[in-house]
Amino acid sequence: MELKLLRVGAVSVDGTKIDANASLYKSVRYDRAKAPEKQLRKEVRERMKEAERADASNRPDPDALPADLANQERLAK
Repeated sequence: MELKLLRVGAVSVDGTKIDANASLYKSVRYDRAKAPEKQLRKEVRERMKEAERADASNRPDPDALPADLANQERLAK
């Protein structure tokens, strides 16, 4: 202001209040969040191994669409 490089007008403050959800069931400390992360990573590794074994086997996929439905789906495109 003293160098006449800046012009200051009205200054206002916003008084908005926002409710927060900090319940014990919704929040987790950082150090305690590591245990579920490790468990989830372990489960993902196990599922990936199962998927790789299933891909390597010659058994049909039980979750695959039946041939007639797969054909209809392909024809619909």
